[in-house]
Amino acid sequence: MPNWSQLLKMDLTVLKALIGDAGLANQKAPRMVAIVNQLARDFGEVTLEPLRRMTDRDAGRRRTETAKCVLMYSLSRELLPVDTHVARVSGRLMLVGDAPSRLFVANLEAAVPPDCRYDYHVNVLQHGRELC
Repeated sequence: MPNWSQLLKMDLTVLKALIGDAGLANQKAPRMVAIVNQLARDFGEVTLEPLRRMTDRDAGRRRTETAKCVLMYSLSRELLPVDTHVARVSGRLMLVGDAPSRLFVANLEAAVPPDCRYDYHVNVLQHGRELC
């Protein structure tokens, strides 16, 4: 897509068709539209540049796990987004022990070194989709 701001006017069914091969298009498409709308509201345009200048903590407060995905994939931050697949597989690997849910993410982040988080996320997500 040449310009992410095109999503602001794109019909949702068209977007779903475009991203359908990635899976979960019915969930992802509305989220993508919500993200670009939020960026446009917050920054006056669809851009990640203001997030680049923020600390991980400040940027992460914007949209929790969605923000972590954007920061990790688009801005090369060493964060660890925890979605359903990552949480399920990490629990089965016993990386977090018997942590209460409010401590789960913090314990998982402590278990996965920052320089391994991108690879961990990508591989565990794929494993979770295919096998778990």
